[in-house]
Amino acid sequence: MGKDKKVKTYSNSIFYAFFLLVMVLILIVFVVLHFVTSGKAGEGYYELGGAVDGLTAPFIGISAAVLTFLAFRMQIDANNQVKEQFKLQQFESQFYELLRLHKENVNEMVIQGYVFEGVNKTERDISGRKIFVSNINEINSLINIICNYRLHYLSKGQNLLDQHQDIIMLAYVIFFYGLDSIEKQCKRFKYPVDKRDMSSSEQDDLIALICFIREFRFNHFEKGKKKLAKSKIGVSTSNVELNFNYKPYSGHLSRYGHYYRNLFLIVKHVVDNKLGLTYEEERNYLRILRAQLTSHEQFLLFLNWYCEIGSQWEEDDKKGNKFFTDYRMIHNINVDTVVENSYIDWEKIIRIEFKNRLDFKYLNERDKELFEVIKGFKSSQDKETK
Repeated sequence: MGKDKKVKTYSNSIFYAFFLLVMVLILIVFVVLHFVTSGKAGEGYYELGGAVDGLTAPFIGISAAVLTFLAFRMQIDANNQVKEQFKLQQFESQFYELLRLHKENVNEMVIQGYVFEGVNKTERDISGRKIFVSNINEINSLINIICNYRLHYLSKGQNLLDQHQDIIMLAYVIFFYGLDSIEKQCKRFKYPVDKRDMSSSEQDDLIALICFIREFRFNHFEKGKKKLAKSKIGVSTSNVELNFNYKPYSGHLSRYGHYYRNLFLIVKHVVDNKLGLTYEEERNYLRILRAQLTSHEQFLLFLNWYCEIGSQWEEDDKKGNKFFTDYRMIHNINVDTVVENSYIDWEKIIRIEFKNRLDFKYLNERDKELFEVIKGFKSSQDKETK
């Protein structure tokens, strides 16, 4: 809109300059006609010329100066507009190149899997977006295993609900880094979630849990069993199913490390642009990116942030990143269809996490709610605008 106003202003200025010149020419014609019709033209041609020259010279000089200035100014603005257009083309070219790399990252994700036909194991790879579905099933199985384990050893008066955050974070770091890596940290007396020092009793408890998880891995990898009939340590195995076809709990850092880095880079590229894009224009670019993410990908992105591995996606600092609230990178979380048969009330977890994050931006009536599926998160700006 600003560029259109400039063009309109210049057009008006040129029109007025030409109008002034035309009026001067008309004035000259009237003066000449007056001298001719009055019969004094022969006597005062020199006086007439001097009068016309003295009358029109200032107007012509000023008009010429104004037109020259406007011509140079329009040329400068045209050059600047070309530069801005070139910068926008560079920005969009890089954006779509990063988007292409994101798609390639997804397509190149491969897990060497297997299926059992009787007692025979046949290799069968899992690739592309199917991996995200299997990975959520893997995380959910870990959460249910840890819940079963802790329920067996909970003392009276303790509540499993109070441990949900630690359970989710422990399950996710096992999923992300792999059971072997977690066991190495445990042997160094480091708790895998927050890297704090552990006591001997905490170490013993975590090693027992790791052994419990290894039972599931062995039965799945060696026998193709997705359920553990009976645990060696006497822990109930109800509500635990391993609905995926690859070696469990081996870690996914090699797959998700560069996947999240590239995804984060795309969002930063849009939000930190130097083009002066409006918030609505930035959201339009990020909508294109979010349209490439399935519900399972968005849920995994939420978990990556919730478990503090990807904490930069949404920061508590007022000046920090607000990619979840202001830019809606997880706008379509539907936990009922993404996660099934879980001990965790995921909608409650999300509500708790975002209950103090209600001051987010919106563009229209629809954008006043943070999530499309989970209702109840309305921006505090709504009250200010009423």
